[in-house]
Amino acid sequence: MGRATRRHARYTTSVISRPRSCGAANCDLACSPRHGRSAWRSACGRCRCGTTSGLGVSGSGSRAGDAAQCGVTQDDRRAATAKHWGLADYSGLARRLEPAADALVNAVAPKPGDRVLDVAAGTGNVAVRAVARGAQVTACDIAPRMVQLGRERTGPEVQWFEADVENLPLPDATLDVALSAFGLIFAPRPEVALAQLRRVLVPGGRLALTAWTADGCIAERARIVKEFVPPIQPLPTH
Repeated sequence: MGRATRRHARYTTSVISRPRSCGAANCDLACSPRHGRSAWRSACGRCRCGTTSGLGVSGSGSRAGDAAQCGVTQDDRRAATAKHWGLADYSGLARRLEPAADALVNAVAPKPGDRVLDVAAGTGNVAVRAVARGAQVTACDIAPRMVQLGRERTGPEVQWFEADVENLPLPDATLDVALSAFGLIFAPRPEVALAQLRRVLVPGGRLALTAWTADGCIAERARIVKEFVPPIQPLPTH
């Protein structure tokens, strides 16, 4: 699995190439010798030889377990997430994050005609930059409000649709590039989300994303909140 990482003051940009075999004797999905056979299995949670594993992101498994124990379904989660992300005005934040979108698209450098998906696209910071390079761009977000704003911003040059990254309504092996600027990192089950992106990418396709660094101000704020704010209890279902 090829990977290039660029570190910035507050975020990290990573580019991952979709491998062709996980390296197991009965599997045809590959990882590079540098990362070993388990790297892609751990990242995507799925391979054709039947091996599955979690991504190992702190808290992701416990959130899923807590939801299951209290009766909250994935449909409940999706509906709440779609509503939540549509409530605020993110225009100011989007402008501040434009340098990260530049870094992300520059790291991948999509070519004219490349089929590109902007995942958890928000209002399209990444999508507009990929279009400017001549790529064929589609963009998705779980929040209807974000999709509406994205359509208004990009016009017909970008094809928008509502979707949860854990359940993409796309055929297998139909994308050359998948991009996500501070979107994929919010997936409650990252191993499922990455498996979906692996599925829709062609062999040799590339996934690139930005994430907040562990030593940045966002992580520090999260640690402070976790220390002083009691855990949020799931709402009961009726």
